[in-house]
Amino acid sequence: MADPVNAVPNWRSYTPAGNPEDPVRSDAVNGRMQNPGIQGGSASGLDVTTSVARASGAPTAHTLADHLKRILSPMDFGAKCNATIDDHVALSTAFAYVMATGNSLTFPAGRLCVNNAPIRISTGSGNIVDINFNSGGVVTTTGSDFLVFDGSNVPKMSGFNIHDGVFFDTAGKAKFVTVQNAKEFFGYFQSSIHGMSVPNKDPRYPNASVVSAGAGSLFYGQNVGHFSIYRNYGSFSRAFTEFTGVAKAVGTTGADQYSSDSDVYDNSVQGVYTQGSVAVRIHDHVQGIFVSRNRFLTFGYGVYMAPADHTGSEGMEIVDNGLNVKYGGIWIQGGLNIVSRNNLQAAANPSFIGYAIGSATASSVYSVITDNGANSLGGQPTQTTPVYQLYVSDGSIVTGNQTSGIWHGTCMTITTPEDTVSQTTISNNNCWQSGTISIFGGWNGNNNIYNASVGSPTTVNLSSTTNEAMTSVTPPNGAFYINGLATVKTTLQAKSLVLGSSVPATKTSPASYARLAYVNADPATHNISIGDATAATTYGGLLFMQPYTKSILLSKVKGVEGGMALCSDCAGGSAQPVIYSQGKWVPILLGAPLAP
Repeated sequence: MADPVNAVPNWRSYTPAGNPEDPVRSDAVNGRMQNPGIQGGSASGLDVTTSVARASGAPTAHTLADHLKRILSPMDFGAKCNATIDDHVALSTAFAYVMATGNSLTFPAGRLCVNNAPIRISTGSGNIVDINFNSGGVVTTTGSDFLVFDGSNVPKMSGFNIHDGVFFDTAGKAKFVTVQNAKEFFGYFQSSIHGMSVPNKDPRYPNASVVSAGAGSLFYGQNVGHFSIYRNYGSFSRAFTEFTGVAKAVGTTGADQYSSDSDVYDNSVQGVYTQGSVAVRIHDHVQGIFVSRNRFLTFGYGVYMAPADHTGSEGMEIVDNGLNVKYGGIWIQGGLNIVSRNNLQAAANPSFIGYAIGSATASSVYSVITDNGANSLGGQPTQTTPVYQLYVSDGSIVTGNQTSGIWHGTCMTITTPEDTVSQTTISNNNCWQSGTISIFGGWNGNNNIYNASVGSPTTVNLSSTTNEAMTSVTPPNGAFYINGLATVKTTLQAKSLVLGSSVPATKTSPASYARLAYVNADPATHNISIGDATAATTYGGLLFMQPYTKSILLSKVKGVEGGMALCSDCAGGSAQPVIYSQGKWVPILLGAPLAP
């Protein structure tokens, strides 16, 4: 008689008796259980991945394998993510797989993986891959970059959304994400990095010491389009975000490649006050970068494009940012820019320039520069650079910009690199205790300068070159100097108008002559100095204007040696030019010096 306890049934011939006490009920076919029913206990060695299941509320069933592969984790590829062991091999395998297949990758919640070599990805499916750090993240202890996407041999790289985690490099110099040698990214590559934190101390140790930076950069992109960097936090030693394109090789028939149409917004990050520390670094062949609502603290530069990098770069929109910088705030050398409502504070270096917009060599420098601020500048006695260094062309608008704080250099210089400029507006720019406003270049037709205020005793200069058709010019409470050859065709109102040089001149070194076609100035309310008000023996100023009466000239118009005016009733009731000589107005053509 068979042992009733240890006997093993012959599955090939076994037929269940239908006893409800049986722990396993099945149909046996060729030694395999079909549709087993397991009640209580456990079972091992069963492969259920081919079983079919339907998600709650979904109409279509899929195998468990199909469901599981949509929720991949680095641990599925062998990663430990225990904040100690180097998971580089497993992480490399995981990223290569999801980028090639388009599956998502979700890190274990709150856990840190160590990665000590760059993960290089050169595969792609053309899909957008979700990479969720799930409040966990990656630590590197060697200073090596983390993710390097290389499109050299990939027809269509996968896009990605990387989000909600931590990255930290103990050396403080690694790049988190690099995209290089990308192709077909113009208008195609839609990716983002958001919700990432780069702390300034090692997240593995609660009592770790604070360091100056938790990484080198968050993102470096070459030929990327439609890329978004938003709501990230942390500290960086180099460029928080960097964009560049690639010019075609000389002598080839290929096309230039661009980074374009990308956003950097709502980030709060800090740098390390060195020249290499930049919040947003823009190189050549970059177009249409939108930088908005960011808080950039203690960087060397805020938004920076080197003077040599404007080739093919234009169309930046930089608005509503707060910056604390040492060497420069917003430096954009290309044209077609909008720079508006930004505010900077500076721990200023002697070579500091707050806003350097446009370039003397750029082909188009049309810009809108409005309502920006610069304060708490910390100017140094050796300061010679301007707070605003602006190059503008036809149709540009420079209005409502403010500067406050002691500044020993020029407050604002506005220059056109073109032969003539028209249809510009320069208005309501205010400089308090912070130097002069100087306007250079050739101006021709319907340009407006008005309400440009500076704090006494600073000045506004319109100088150094032929200036024509400056309309509606209203300088500040200080002095308004016109140097070189200037033509102003309509209303000019100023508490002090000086025709001539702002630099004291002598008989052997006379001031530049200024020619002014000028109407509607009322000496009863404005002090007019014809010549140079800074020296009593100055040769300067040649003034052609609507005639003043003899009584007005004698009582209201301050003469300086060599200054000229037009008297309406000094020659028998007809107009006659007069010159200020040896303390008196003297008719040039005939007659004795004017007397009451």
